[in-house]
Amino acid sequence: MKITPKWIRLKFEKRRGNNPFAKAWDEIPEDWQCSMSQGMNLDNDEIPVCAITAPPNPLLITTKRMFWRSNAAVHHIKLTEVASVEAPESRHTSKSDVSKLLVTTHSGEKYLLVTEPGKTLFVLWNLVLQFTRKQRVTVE
Repeated sequence: MKITPKWIRLKFEKRRGNNPFAKAWDEIPEDWQCSMSQGMNLDNDEIPVCAITAPPNPLLITTKRMFWRSNAAVHHIKLTEVASVEAPESRHTSKSDVSKLLVTTHSGEKYLLVTEPGKTLFVLWNLVLQFTRKQRVTVE
């Protein structure tokens, strides 16, 4: 089964609630879209679906990848490569203060995503978890 814009949007809508930093791509003003996607070379069949617009590292989710900036560089992970996601600071910090996610790929690479703490982080965390579950369902 393929990850489609409709599937991502459905999972995203269930999780975002009224969070001001969790936006469907078509809700973001065009100038912000241009700014956010600058340097992100999308494939011809790759569609931007949603974004976490919160600083310090806004994140764009497409039908193929997650993109974000860190230290002025653009980074990305293929959605099909996401093996696990965890909040490394959650054991020692109040949930409302958690702002970091550690994403591990099937090849063992680790990426740290940093966003607005609390609800914004949990919207992102729960959405990224869906990509790991999607793969398990597809593989079985």
